[in-house]
Amino acid sequence: MSRLLNIAGWGAQVFNGDTSKAKKSKSTILAELRSAIFRQELENAVHILRDTETFAVISALKEQVLKIRQIPGLSDQEKGEAKRALIDAIKSHELQSKDLNIIFEVAWSQGESEQSSFESFCFGCAEGRFTVDSEGVWFQKISSDGSYSSRQKICTPIIVEGKISTKQNDNWGLVLTWWDPDGKKHTWAMPMNYMIDSDKILVKTLLSGGVVFDHNRKVQPLIKTYLSYYPSYRRILSVNTLGWHGENYVLPEATIGPDAGKLIFQADDGNVLPGYEQSGSLQEWRENVSSLALGNSMVMFSISSAFAGPLLNSLNIEGGGFHFVGDSSLGKSTSCMAAISVWGSPELKRSWRSTVNGLEGIAAQHNDNFLVLDEIKESSPKEVAGAAYMLANGHGKTVMSSTRRVSAVRRWRLIYLSNGELSLGDMIKSSGQQFFAGQDVRLAEIPVDAGVGFGAFENIHECADSKTFSEKLVLVSKKFYGTAGIEFIKQLTAKMKDPAFTETLRTKINTLAQRLIPKEASSTSQLNRVAKRFAVVAVAGELATEMGLTGWQEGDATSSVTKQFNSFLKNKEPDIPKEQEIIDCAKKFFQDNKDNFIPIKEAATSQNRPVIGYKEVDRQGKTIYYLSTEVFAERICPEQPQKLLKEVLVQSGLMIKPSQGYAANKSIPGHGSPKLYIFSGKVFSDED
Repeated sequence: MSRLLNIAGWGAQVFNGDTSKAKKSKSTILAELRSAIFRQELENAVHILRDTETFAVISALKEQVLKIRQIPGLSDQEKGEAKRALIDAIKSHELQSKDLNIIFEVAWSQGESEQSSFESFCFGCAEGRFTVDSEGVWFQKISSDGSYSSRQKICTPIIVEGKISTKQNDNWGLVLTWWDPDGKKHTWAMPMNYMIDSDKILVKTLLSGGVVFDHNRKVQPLIKTYLSYYPSYRRILSVNTLGWHGENYVLPEATIGPDAGKLIFQADDGNVLPGYEQSGSLQEWRENVSSLALGNSMVMFSISSAFAGPLLNSLNIEGGGFHFVGDSSLGKSTSCMAAISVWGSPELKRSWRSTVNGLEGIAAQHNDNFLVLDEIKESSPKEVAGAAYMLANGHGKTVMSSTRRVSAVRRWRLIYLSNGELSLGDMIKSSGQQFFAGQDVRLAEIPVDAGVGFGAFENIHECADSKTFSEKLVLVSKKFYGTAGIEFIKQLTAKMKDPAFTETLRTKINTLAQRLIPKEASSTSQLNRVAKRFAVVAVAGELATEMGLTGWQEGDATSSVTKQFNSFLKNKEPDIPKEQEIIDCAKKFFQDNKDNFIPIKEAATSQNRPVIGYKEVDRQGKTIYYLSTEVFAERICPEQPQKLLKEVLVQSGLMIKPSQGYAANKSIPGHGSPKLYIFSGKVFSDED
């Protein structure tokens, strides 16, 4: 690259008319400049192809050939060199060299765009035949005498890359590729159920992705026939969760790892949340976004948090959140925006406004990754309190149906950032609810003001004021994004192959977690857990720095995390005894689910109601509640030892202990006699 810059410098002298200092002629400078550009483009192309998944490698080869083809004045010798280098770069994909030679020659001769570089081909069906070329998808109807009608255009080109299904050979679908009007390539794992729904659903989905359909609505339904008969024989394994799958890391439009070409993400409903995309280069992100974190502990902490999620799974560490709390315009959202840029565009910012059920789906699509939830005040205190538990615990609700079947549960493990003018405790208390111990651990609250007059910032990098600096950081975060996260995963998948690497990370995290807690502080199990989460963030930031992603110095990330942990510690609610925490947790569960306990006498006829337990009135006129052992273990203080949990609840009078054990068989009409735990009305504040 330095040689390329030198040549460009000589060229600038010539073009500006200053030839006295130029030691080379104009024609020589231009030739060397063109040659240097060719070498640089070829090097970049080889690097890209080596990292491309198998199912996308043909398209990637065409794209890179076309980029090089557009450099003016290339010789036959350079063409041959490019051909050998590019084809050698993808030999590991076990593709036939003969076919690659043909693809190279076709792409080279086109010299316009990737979309125009594939050859047209036809295939038949009962109604006629389809043709797909660089202009679009065409249909010709066959008549009774075997002749074909004139071509009708259906839409712009769509390619079927292969067929997908799960390991259990269900959830079948197709991998579709197309280009939008701006020339951007799209890949979608389409569930096959789109083929039986209304034509409008499929067409609407493709339209939203940039496919342009013919205005004649009569031909639009033919898209299903086209996809059904498309001759695609390649098989790809689909997964319905993002994140780690063995040694592979799955993102919405890419899989990184040894089986990258054999795995693809397919959402259960076919819809993928927006935001996982890239803009600009890694170097541009490092120089424009990450560099502004230097000297700003909260921004650096936020960016380090974004790298932490992918470490949780292999280290078997629970997830959790951090909540930036403070007045408006201090830099809370700006810090979160910088963190979002690690993985994608501003569309990755999610809202607290979602219901708890909605957040389950959002969390599942951020599994093994990072999530930002903006403006906590937009959600109700009750929803936020439940969500804080749910997001940290890593799974959604378990609801027992009236037939005693447990519904499927979404699962995830992630690090998330939240922000707002109110703390979680203040929100809950203002609504008249009780603030339970443990909520400030699952969502660790960090005051925003850095104390130097710039809100969340300590260093505004020669900007006129903190507002100008904040606007600059937001602007560059919206311009350069998504490249750091991809490169982090690429290097991480290679490092994870060495067991010693994982063990080293674990040791660093445990050591730092112990060091974070001051000697004078009470070292409770809850404080140890939150210190460990802070330590994961520090180690992730240091690892990203070691990989060359951030441009920071060794120790910078650890210093920023230490400062934020100390802020959290000063702001932390006083510890509540473990026994009281258990009681509060149990009461909260019953209060949140009061409407889902049905009278036992209605159990046999309540087929369409969500059921979490049963209730009946005893001889003294008091209401007794029954809860299955499965729901009890999963939903009431699951992090506490079961024996301690039951003992505390019995001693408090909330749980009624039978003559033997803690659970008793109870006859439930239509459901036999399952073992259930028995609770008194004391679990509700409005009952004796």
